[in-house]
Amino acid sequence: MFIAHGCGHGAIDWWPQSESCPKCIGLPEEMNVTLHLLLRGYSAVAVSSSDRGRSRCWQNPFAGGGGDWDYSLGPAPVDWMQVKRALEVLLHRERLDHTGTDTGTDTGVAAAAAAAAAAAAALPRYALGGSSGGGFVMGLPLVFPPGYWSGLVVHIAAAPSGLLAAYRQVTQQSKPAAATSSSSSSASASWPPTLFVHMARDSWLAGAVAANLAELRAEGVPVHEVRVHPQPLTPLYLAQRCGPEIDEATSRAVYEAFRTAGYIDARGYLRHNPRGLPSWRHLLLKGGGAAGGGGGGGGVPGAERLRLKPEASPLAEELNLLYAVHELCSEPTSAALDWLEAQQARRQ
Repeated sequence: MFIAHGCGHGAIDWWPQSESCPKCIGLPEEMNVTLHLLLRGYSAVAVSSSDRGRSRCWQNPFAGGGGDWDYSLGPAPVDWMQVKRALEVLLHRERLDHTGTDTGTDTGVAAAAAAAAAAAAALPRYALGGSSGGGFVMGLPLVFPPGYWSGLVVHIAAAPSGLLAAYRQVTQQSKPAAATSSSSSSASASWPPTLFVHMARDSWLAGAVAANLAELRAEGVPVHEVRVHPQPLTPLYLAQRCGPEIDEATSRAVYEAFRTAGYIDARGYLRHNPRGLPSWRHLLLKGGGAAGGGGGGGGVPGAERLRLKPEASPLAEELNLLYAVHELCSEPTSAALDWLEAQQARRQ
């Protein structure tokens, strides 16, 4: 499973800090996706976009709503070439590149290598991306050989209309002249099964996803949709999602601070988008009043040790998820893998 992060993020989000990855920051939703993949026996491959100094977004072939490359980072599709190279090196190193091994004249070794190559050839390749990474993932079939990808999981993203038309044009350009007369169904048949995960509160994206679903479904491409709805904050929610950084006592204290300050309603639902309400950080650190509701409230003991920086904060990520406008959500991962594997079984 290749994984593409969103803007402001990187591959370091998907793994915990360790000796082998001292710069990893391990955000909860990203790490939960990785954990699901590993428990299911998948290899998880996270790659960072080339832009590490500005937006940290991915190059997108759909920039401006068209099919042209986004050349803002240079004269070539840098991100796609970088990912392609990373996958080539990794798959070859792990002997998953479908090429087998030079076996000389030893027929026993040759047979074993042939069997290994056949097994590797049967292994599916999937791609998962969120936000900018979701758009990037939807562009992968345009730059990889037809049939390379077995399925796509697109979080909080969509492509502009005409996706299959662009794909058809690219695949026909890559074929010999004698082969370009093939029907449009051959192109759509090689487009990988695609699953969209988006949030109910983002009505614009919901419309874009609906258009993608209709276009792909009309061409016979297997598609599926998962809608993520707002959820309530509970006293132990943050301990369950952000532990051990947030323990039970801190989780209860954050909940109580939010309740007292009016950030959540009687059922625990956030009243405002936390991305547009940065004063919740001040509330936890200083105990100031809330702009989103009445009441005073006290600072949360130990809040100064929490990671609160935007795009690098487990707490902020979980609040975004609870509000459900634009955030990666790990909860559908098992169901998404079930669906992808079912589609793969039907193809075999």
